Amino acid sequence: MVHKFIRRWKGMAIAGLVVFLFISAALGAEKKEGDLDTITVTRVKVEPLENEKGAVGVAKAMLNECIVVREIKVMKVNDKTVLKFPEYISSKGIVYPQIKFLTEEARKAVIEAVETGEPSKNKVKQVSFKVTDWYRLKGTGKRKVNAEVTFNNAVAVSCGIMEGKRGPWVAWPARPPEKHKRQWIKQIYIYDKEIKKAVERLLLTKYEAMLQEEEW
Repeated sequence: MVHKFIRRWKGMAIAGLVVFLFISAALGAEKKEGDLDTITVTRVKVEPLENEKGAVGVAKAMLNECIVVREIKVMKVNDKTVLKFPEYISSKGIVYPQIKFLTEEARKAVIEAVETGEPSKNKVKQVSFKVTDWYRLKGTGKRKVNAEVTFNNAVAVSCGIMEGKRGPWVAWPARPPEKHKRQWIKQIYIYDKEIKKAVERLLLTKYEAMLQEEEW
């Protein structure tokens, strides 16, 4: 049993290394120093809102040509632009932010893009990521883990590990569908398919390792 566990652990370690090398290759050789700690807005769209209490518009922004954040409420408070990002409210009324800005530079980049309706002047497309929060949920529900992935040491996005008939999968922030519709509304997701695949592979590898430890 011990040898079997060690073999599995080595396999997962190699998988993690492959993910790291894959992302390193994807970033390219021309990345500038500091780009992997920088968040810029590469695309932005702002639409005005009418008769919406407290909000004057709703925005959608793409960060580093990778992370899409939708349904950003644009508020005006004392002539200043205040952005309200997607949140999850639990059955107990607890509010959980679905995205957190870890640097003031990243937050300012989004605010400036929304105010002007234009993307950042100096666009950065390089992306690094790591799992920075992991909470095992108890109970029999489909959601097994609450996790958080940090991109470029500047933006943290919440996600979850779900268990379904076809096995585990990663759920990104979304809200329930409108009336008479079935599909949930994506609020935050990874646009770049290769990076999305690598991030989810890392999360699911960590989940598999957790299950093996629980069996042990």
